Amino acid sequence: MANDFFQSNVKQRFQSYLSSKVPQKLTSVLWQLFNGTIAILDYLDTKINFYIRERNLLTATQKTSLRALAASNGFEPSLKVPAQGVIKLEINQQLYSSYGSPLFLPPYSVFTCKENNLEYYFNSDKVLKLSGYVYEIPVVEGQLKTDVFNGTADFIQKIYIKETNVSENSIVVTSNGQQFVQVKSFYDNEGFNNDLQFVVKHSNDSQNPIVVYLKGTEENNRIDITYRLSFGELGNLESKCTFETEDIITSNSTAVETKEENFKCYNVSGFSYGSNGTDENALRAAIGYNHGSALLFDNTSYRNFLSKFSSLLIQDVKVDETERSINNIYLSKKQVLVDGTITDIALIPDFVVDEYKRVIQNGKYMLTQNNKDELSKILDEYEFCLSTHHIHDSQVAKYALQIKFDNLEDKTLHESVLSKIIYFEFSKFLYNKSYTLDLDKLLKDYMVKYNVSFDFYIFCDVLPTNQNLSSNVYLPILKGDFEIKTGIYLFNDINFVIKD
Repeated sequence: MANDFFQSNVKQRFQSYLSSKVPQKLTSVLWQLFNGTIAILDYLDTKINFYIRERNLLTATQKTSLRALAASNGFEPSLKVPAQGVIKLEINQQLYSSYGSPLFLPPYSVFTCKENNLEYYFNSDKVLKLSGYVYEIPVVEGQLKTDVFNGTADFIQKIYIKETNVSENSIVVTSNGQQFVQVKSFYDNEGFNNDLQFVVKHSNDSQNPIVVYLKGTEENNRIDITYRLSFGELGNLESKCTFETEDIITSNSTAVETKEENFKCYNVSGFSYGSNGTDENALRAAIGYNHGSALLFDNTSYRNFLSKFSSLLIQDVKVDETERSINNIYLSKKQVLVDGTITDIALIPDFVVDEYKRVIQNGKYMLTQNNKDELSKILDEYEFCLSTHHIHDSQVAKYALQIKFDNLEDKTLHESVLSKIIYFEFSKFLYNKSYTLDLDKLLKDYMVKYNVSFDFYIFCDVLPTNQNLSSNVYLPILKGDFEIKTGIYLFNDINFVIKD
């Protein structure tokens, strides 16, 4: 009701003001002009309605509006993350017979997926020479785009990017052959890179969602801002898909026409981690939260603060004893992706072996660069408290086990069940900071429960052999790819063997 009253009042006051300035007797031409003004008022009325709706937490419908609201409240949401993967090129001799050898694939060549019609580009700045028959190359979903602007003599120049599908960490700024460096703030980087710097923020204007602040521009200099557009999750591929391209060329730069009988292209790995960025629910939650409501001053306050924000486990927060500042924070993953849903690993015992192996083998127990960037944005809100915030991957200790059974029958009967139990116990370190694991007791209790006998040996790459595992210093992971003695490797995480 208040919004309706506000809109009506603004319109009526504007119309009254115009009426007071227009004489009672006017020519028909002026009356037509006044009628045109009424049409403009109706247009303004529509724009006001849109602005009021999109600036309201409860009524905003566009994701760009929610990003802007969140940004104005101190929360920097993440943008879309493109799917990345590897595709295989299979070239038939017939193609070389038609066009000669070698052929060439230019940098950033475009491949179109026939199943989803999205474009993926060759992720390399070098030409690939094609003279063989099979190649595997990295590609990234999306398109590269460059906007050109004129520089100003302002100390800080502000430029808006109107695109809504800009990828996270993809903006590159150059001018006169010099590259600007992205920083978190100009205040802390005085003189760095000859003051050629830029800061990226979410705008409070939903029609211009990204704002780039430039430091070091000169009047009338050409500024090139290049960035990647992405469709996020739509770029993920769950099955085998085929690709086509028109970018292969000959040594004379003549385009090569590929056909199914002489050229095949399909995905072989990856394409699983494309993301739409911070979702709407998270944005609405961030809008209602004031990041400045707490003071961070020791490792306890940091631990409590960071635990509210993500699926990351705080492994350790270290205080510099000399300067009394927090400058080392170690974190690890505590959630995994199961059937498209983010889930605490504690809740998926039926999937834990496969999921834990996937987390460890893919290195997802460590922080991605996006994780670090998001945490840096949160911590930057507290620069008035502490001078530095260095975010690190977890410090890990790799473990491997060897279990010797008396006979093949016992090994066959117990290795699958025992493997699942051990993996599940190790997985608890990913979500429980204070968890301890007594491997000696675990394995001996198993022998008693199932009336079986076996010998077991525990190995670690950085710590002395110890049956009591905790994550006080190192995050224990089950990953037996290390050297246990000079020249001796177990290779497997859990090695089941039979006694001689």
